[in-house]
Amino acid sequence: MRTVKLEQETVSIPQVIRTSCNSELVNMYITICKEQDFSPLSSSTLFKILSSCSAAKKTNLRGLDNIAADGNTAFDLLINVTKELVNMEVLDRDDSDEILSKLKKSKIYLKTDYKLHVQKNDRCADHCINWALSDTKEKEYAVECDHLHDLVCDRCNLLPDVLQMLIDRVNNTSELTNEEKEEHLRDLEACSYKIELWKAHLLKTVNQDEARTKIFDDLNENSAVIVIDWAMKFLPALHREKMTDFFGQKGLSWHVAVAIFKDCDQNLKHNTFVHCFHSVKQDWFTVASIMEHLISHMKSVIPSLKEVSVRSDNAGCYHCGHFWLSLNGISERTGVRISSYNYSERQSGKSYCDSKIAHMRCKMRTYVASGGNIQTANDMRAAICSGKAVTGCQLAVAKIDTSKHEIKSHKWKGVSQISNLKLHEDGSITVWKAYDIGTGKKISKEELQTYSCEQKSTDIIIEEDFSGSEKSGNINTSRKTNQNDNQPAEIASSDSLCEGNPEVTNESSFMFKCPVTGCTKMYMKHHSLEIHLLLGRHEFKLERKSTYDEIKIRWIQLCNDVSTDVRTTSDISEGASTGIQSSPLTTLSKGWALKKDKKAVRFSSDLKSFLAEMYEHGEKTGEKVTASDAAVKIRQARLPDGTKRFQVNEYLDSSQITSFFSRLTVAGKRTETRTAKLVVDVVDDEDLEAVLAEIENQEIRNITMSD
Repeated sequence: MRTVKLEQETVSIPQVIRTSCNSELVNMYITICKEQDFSPLSSSTLFKILSSCSAAKKTNLRGLDNIAADGNTAFDLLINVTKELVNMEVLDRDDSDEILSKLKKSKIYLKTDYKLHVQKNDRCADHCINWALSDTKEKEYAVECDHLHDLVCDRCNLLPDVLQMLIDRVNNTSELTNEEKEEHLRDLEACSYKIELWKAHLLKTVNQDEARTKIFDDLNENSAVIVIDWAMKFLPALHREKMTDFFGQKGLSWHVAVAIFKDCDQNLKHNTFVHCFHSVKQDWFTVASIMEHLISHMKSVIPSLKEVSVRSDNAGCYHCGHFWLSLNGISERTGVRISSYNYSERQSGKSYCDSKIAHMRCKMRTYVASGGNIQTANDMRAAICSGKAVTGCQLAVAKIDTSKHEIKSHKWKGVSQISNLKLHEDGSITVWKAYDIGTGKKISKEELQTYSCEQKSTDIIIEEDFSGSEKSGNINTSRKTNQNDNQPAEIASSDSLCEGNPEVTNESSFMFKCPVTGCTKMYMKHHSLEIHLLLGRHEFKLERKSTYDEIKIRWIQLCNDVSTDVRTTSDISEGASTGIQSSPLTTLSKGWALKKDKKAVRFSSDLKSFLAEMYEHGEKTGEKVTASDAAVKIRQARLPDGTKRFQVNEYLDSSQITSFFSRLTVAGKRTETRTAKLVVDVVDDEDLEAVLAEIENQEIRNITMSD
């Protein structure tokens, strides 16, 4: 909600976004006034009017989920392909309007209601988690559904209908050449693949979040949950920063771990532990060193602690076999068993760490603004601990002893497919490809020992041990109501507002809305919103009910109807035919949402030379080609006879070209290093003196000639 201040009152209005800048709006208004021969107000007055009309400005979005961004881009490409086919008279206006409408509805559905339709068991294959995430090759990672998948969701079917219609029109038209047909079909296939990845990504996000909810439900006074994440490097900041200090800065690494536990009174508490480093490689051994020190410290602070569950994103330093093989050793040395390790879905790993990082960054900015300098890890620690420290945050300055790094390689296969681990007391580990799908594959301690050598104590070097706020933060799940409070006590933050609470009448005081799509929870305090996001207990409301849901509701109403009217079978069948369609064979195969193994794509020698020429041209002239421009040039490349230089199956996307250019850059740097080393080895002291003497003589000649 936004507010508009009047002379005697303040009026609340819905949040609106102004997509054009103020100057553009003023210019458009003045142009229209001139066309209508109307004398407008002055420009300054118009700008004042716009500033009085409260509205948010539309801005660009950064740091987006890669999979979701690619899916949105694929929808945009489908829209462009549709418009091109209209211009080429392959589609008429009526068909294009229908296709564009379906594409828009399908995109909105994936962005809003699809995650709300997904559930463990469903007769629609698009919505059934067990069906979508069951592996057909390994029974340990599969679960059998006790129902048929004989229903098709009308909103899930929008995209397949559009794609099939476009493919048929492209194949059957005579308005396009064979080359144009191949390119359009390739674009349609690529878009379909990216959107399917996005859809699977949404389904897996729902399933992986169930692991977090289950861990919090099972939490007791002898256990804890640890959420870990690397914060973005902090650039050194000075109260008075010279221009020479601004350029070429090297960031400081800091690792954040939030521990959630219950005290003796069964109250939820949280503590944040930060390890600051002057310079460190963010690999698995660094994380293992941090975890060993962290759990040892937690054991000393919470003597009753016996086991912990760990959750993180899918960064390479966390999601690797080296780290997993070191977990049992960490448990033995610390006396606290790591019982499970759960990963969030890729690109969907926002956690409580991000909230605490924001608090600490704000504290550091305030410290610098008040006259302090932050140039080292010790300065970071001093800045965050200064004054009134961030509640529950403790910081340490550490250094990694790389000489203790023992696991160099391992023989664990299929690491990239694993998303959940359970560690047993006998040293064995059970792994799953998706949370709670199948019995999991159990790997014995003896087999784990054959994968690699044992990682012994990491012996992290602590320069300054944990200090800061020793008071734990509270996670309030209920509160007592006051006499004047017309709201009953609620679980998961009592100051919340949700659908179906008729006793709440003043909604304007609930300013903080849950950012999760479809969740209706609202809060008066930002702290309550943070707790809600941590626990993940959302209350959803559909953007629009599908016909599938409408039929279910009609059926419930029919069952609860006390009237004696008799409806015939034909009436019910007629009503059902307008919604869900019965399908004897589902179009989605079992395990359609699981991560697919990527086939290695070999570039042809001609394609390699073409890319290498563009790269070398950019290195020599400074006019470097972007990956997206290179992808377009590959499509447009022609041979002297006018035919296409590259076939459709040789087309590359931007990420593939970026990787190829990166490999060329690394290879070039290695060559330069070897050349420089060769020069140093070949040129001895006598030759070097002769070269320097010749340079001095040449400079003297140049000066003489210039005079």
